[in-house]
Amino acid sequence: MNKNRAPDCISKDNNNYISISYSYTYMNLTLAQLNYLIAIADTGSLTVAAERSHISQPAISMQLKNMEEIIGLPLVDRQQQPLQLTAAGQLVVSNGRLVQGVLSQLEDALLPFRDQWEGELKIGIIPTLAPYLLPLFIGAFTKAHPKLSVKIMELKTQEIIDAIEKHTLDAGILITPLKEPYIREDALFYERFVAYINVTDKSLLKKPYVAPEDLLAFKLWMLEEGNCFRTQTINLCGMAQTDHRIGSFEYTSGNIETLIRMVDKEGGVTLLPELAILDFTSAQQKKLKFIGDKKGVYREVSLVYSSFHHKKNLLQGLKQSIQSHIPKEMLPGKNKSKTILPLY
Repeated sequence: MNKNRAPDCISKDNNNYISISYSYTYMNLTLAQLNYLIAIADTGSLTVAAERSHISQPAISMQLKNMEEIIGLPLVDRQQQPLQLTAAGQLVVSNGRLVQGVLSQLEDALLPFRDQWEGELKIGIIPTLAPYLLPLFIGAFTKAHPKLSVKIMELKTQEIIDAIEKHTLDAGILITPLKEPYIREDALFYERFVAYINVTDKSLLKKPYVAPEDLLAFKLWMLEEGNCFRTQTINLCGMAQTDHRIGSFEYTSGNIETLIRMVDKEGGVTLLPELAILDFTSAQQKKLKFIGDKKGVYREVSLVYSSFHHKKNLLQGLKQSIQSHIPKEMLPGKNKSKTILPLY
């Protein structure tokens, strides 16, 4: 309180008691306005932010102007393209994201009191998991919760991390450990690395298991750079980025199914995650060899989410649904001595 401020009203009642009152003006921002500003921050465009918010461009411009009048400070530098937040705008957005997180937690906390789960769950999943994991559980999960809006996006690991930090995703399904300070990791299952081999050297196929170095003598088909499975393949085989190149032809793909077809048609070797081989034909299964020894080499698949604000009940339900559709031998605790391949 400003002690030097004059009161707004002084009155005296019949008993000679004097009443002194002050009035105060607080920032009367609405949640919708905070969401609009966050959309502008994420897109850098009034037009795109308006489309994302399902309102017209003039309407979102008017809401932005109204916010700036309420706060008394400019929030967006309109001279910059794409639009940039001012320092005050950045502060409002960062706190607005916290408000979004708290409201999401409140919505989630109310779920046990409802007959059916409601709300929205936004999930990011990496491309080397999506085609193999999603068909196993997503149908059962959505049927169990028909009023829950589930939105799933295929994204790379860093895109998922960034989206979780911005609260535009509730969770991600990806490979860990990430060692990100504000991301919580909850292991779902462990997936073995498998070599898919089509070579003339039959001695390789006669081995019960193959060592990573055994594969370097053959054409090694790999995913494109920037993919975590490619990084793990390089780490596993102990090679440089270019050691897999044989001859004048070089090909990388963003799709595991393409690599399988290239091995079938052109020969060579590729590494696959275990879920990718569940539906293999008997002919394809004869080309498979686990890496390392009987214990194998694994990658850790986890459900990741914000350490600060997360939808505890929804995410626990999602975890249970995934694990109930995964082969039991892949679940945590089934083989504690397994070798987990690091991401970096």
